[in-house]
Amino acid sequence: MNDSRTSFDADPLIAETVIRLERLGYRYVMIDGQAVIHHGHRRYTGDADFTVLSMPDRIEELTATLAEIGLRPAVPEWKALAERALVLPLADSEVNFGIDLSFNNSEYLDRCFKRSVVARIGGTDVRLLGVEDLVIHKVIAQRVQDHVDAVELLSRYLDLDHGLIRSWLEQFAEVTGEPLLEFFSRWL
Repeated sequence: MNDSRTSFDADPLIAETVIRLERLGYRYVMIDGQAVIHHGHRRYTGDADFTVLSMPDRIEELTATLAEIGLRPAVPEWKALAERALVLPLADSEVNFGIDLSFNNSEYLDRCFKRSVVARIGGTDVRLLGVEDLVIHKVIAQRVQDHVDAVELLSRYLDLDHGLIRSWLEQFAEVTGEPLLEFFSRWL
């Protein structure tokens, strides 16, 4: 059996996903592990995560379009999950790789989109979260891998806008009740 975790190049699937999102008129940003990788931190991840700046009101059309490239819903209750939790996990079972879409149309994500950077992936221009926004996401998520990713990004990009990061973390801390600024300060 072929071990797709070591031999699969995710870039073409990422590129095809983006082409279809754009064809349907969606604004998006790639977040999490693949964005970290394309900002220079080499690590493994078994999926690519995108935030779509929209609500899932055209979920059936989107799912049908992504099925054209081999992506199928990864759970049977995909439609209810997308409508309730605003998440659509997709998988290409032939290569054991997933594409996770989250839906959100907030002011913060609109600003993330405007601050996003473009990377050439699989021959296609793909929007990634900027490094400051990746760090913000990592501080909020607080998983072990998020800590590793954030510290790597903070050490790699010394000229980050810490004021921007602190401002948003302060706002999110008010909502979550978590000491996000303390986490960020420790990671520095």
